Amino acid sequence: MPRSGGDDMRWLRGLFRLLRAWAERSAQRRLLDQLSEAELKDMGITRYDAAWEARKPFWRN
Repeated sequence: MPRSGGDDMRWLRGLFRLLRAWAERSAQRRLLDQLSEAELKDMGITRYDAAWEARKPFWRN
């Protein structure tokens, strides 16, 4: 059964949301990896934890 135009748009919007989330996650991890020790300490995060998070692939939470 062919899909309606609305279903195609819903699928496409979902794909764009996923791509946007991946791009944001990737950017946030790059920034996290650049924080100073003092900034990490203020956040309650160790350098090890920051490095661990920063090196995750963009598709993983």
